[in-house]
Amino acid sequence: MESKKLIIATTSLNRPDLHKNIIPDWLVFLKELNLDIIWIINIDCIDKLHFTYEETVENYKNMLENEVELHILPKKNPGFLDSCHRLSKYIYDYGILNIKNNKLHKVAWLEDDWRCRYIRFKVKCSNLVRIMGEKSLLSFRFLRQKYIWALSPSIMAYNLFIELHYSCWDECKKKNIKGDPEHLLGLYCRKKMNVDRIKSVLILNARFKKIKSEFNDLKFVQEPYGCIMLLEKQKQPNVKLNTLKNLTDTIEFIKKDICIISIAPHMTEDKGREYMEQYNIKKNKHDGVKYENK
Repeated sequence: MESKKLIIATTSLNRPDLHKNIIPDWLVFLKELNLDIIWIINIDCIDKLHFTYEETVENYKNMLENEVELHILPKKNPGFLDSCHRLSKYIYDYGILNIKNNKLHKVAWLEDDWRCRYIRFKVKCSNLVRIMGEKSLLSFRFLRQKYIWALSPSIMAYNLFIELHYSCWDECKKKNIKGDPEHLLGLYCRKKMNVDRIKSVLILNARFKKIKSEFNDLKFVQEPYGCIMLLEKQKQPNVKLNTLKNLTDTIEFIKKDICIISIAPHMTEDKGREYMEQYNIKKNKHDGVKYENK
C-alpha cells in the first residue's frame, strides 16, 4: 500500500544562523502528522550574506538528514521565480516517479524565514489538517481575503499544488515571463478560476483570538462560499457567528471543491525582514529577485 507523503518545498537563502531558529520547530510541528516527509530545499546564495552554500547545506543536513528524506538542489544563480519553478518542477518529476495515487499526498510551502508558533498557541497540525479535502489549501496565516496564491507557510493537496503552483510557474518558464512569483501566481489563479466562488473556511482559535461581531463582515466567512469553525468546540466566543459550523459539517462543506482554509490568530511570524535589516539589505520588490543595500 502506498504510504501518505508530505512533500515540503523550501526556498532558502544562505543564512544558516537563522535556520537554526526556524527549522526545528517546523520539523516537530509537521512530524506530528505521522506522514513520510520528503523535504526539498533550494538555496540561493547572495553576496551580501556571509555564509557559503556549503555551510548552509551542512547546517540543513545536521538538522534534517536523520529525520526526513532530504533533497537539497544543486547550487544555481539566485532568482526567486526560478527557485519556485525549480522546486515545483522537482516535485512534479518526483511525483511521476514515486506517486501512484495523487489524492493521498500533500505539499507544504515553507520559506526559510517564517517562524512556527505552535507552542505559543497550543496547536497540533493534525487538528488543522483533518478538515482538508482533495483540493484544499491550509494557510497558517490569518487571511481576510481568498488569496489562495499567497506564499505564506501552508499545506495543500498535492493535486492542487500541481494544478496551480507548478502549472503557473512552468508556464512562466516556457513563455519567459518574469516577475514576482506570488504576483504571477495570483494572476494565473484569477485567470483560471472565479476566486470569489472559491470556498473558504476560517478556523478560530478562540483561546487566543478575541472574537468580535465584525468577523461576520469578512467576505471570507460569508455564505454561501465561506464558513467558520472553532479549533476547540468547548471554547465558545461571546458573540454570535453567523456561519459557524462544527467539524463534521465543515468537512461536508469542503468536500472535493477548491477551498482555502485560514487560521486566526496567525501561528507564524516573519523573521526574515528583521534578519536582513541587521545587514542593511532589502528585497527589490519590482522583480522579487534582487537584494540591495537600503
